[in-house]
Amino acid sequence: MADSLDEEFERPSKSQRKRDMDALKELGTKLLDVPDEQLEKMPDPALVEAVRTGRGLARGSARKRQIQYIGKLLRDESLAAAARHVIDRLDASSRVHVQAFHRLEQWRDRLVQQDPDVMTEILGKYPETDRQQLRQLVRKAIDEVARDVKPPIAYRKLFQFLKQTSGEH
Repeated sequence: MADSLDEEFERPSKSQRKRDMDALKELGTKLLDVPDEQLEKMPDPALVEAVRTGRGLARGSARKRQIQYIGKLLRDESLAAAARHVIDRLDASSRVHVQAFHRLEQWRDRLVQQDPDVMTEILGKYPETDRQQLRQLVRKAIDEVARDVKPPIAYRKLFQFLKQTSGEH
């Protein structure tokens, strides 16, 4: 008798399971707003297809059922973690997003300050980077900063290039 009581309290309550499912449905709703190029990074093709189907549905019962289905797919913890990661990278208020942008800003500043290690660091992390374009943008940004040009167009273009190269968009 005591063992059955212990087992009963070890599993989550019905209310907790409902809260967990609601959280997964909310995550699924956020996935509907993720751009296609980021959605393609999801590991499960069934989830990608479910999200695409959900986007095509107007508000109403069909959309709610599709979101419930997406939530059901997200019960797989690895899928839920991947979905959270994709959403965090896109959500400007998330810590992950802010850290990524700070890293890009630091790289840009170090490039303009002619730090010799940063180019190796960037090319090591993103070997597919167009080196010629990167060097050209760096030269223009250095010249722009030296001449104190307002607004700093090349400086901004360098940041946008780094952002595009890293996939942080």
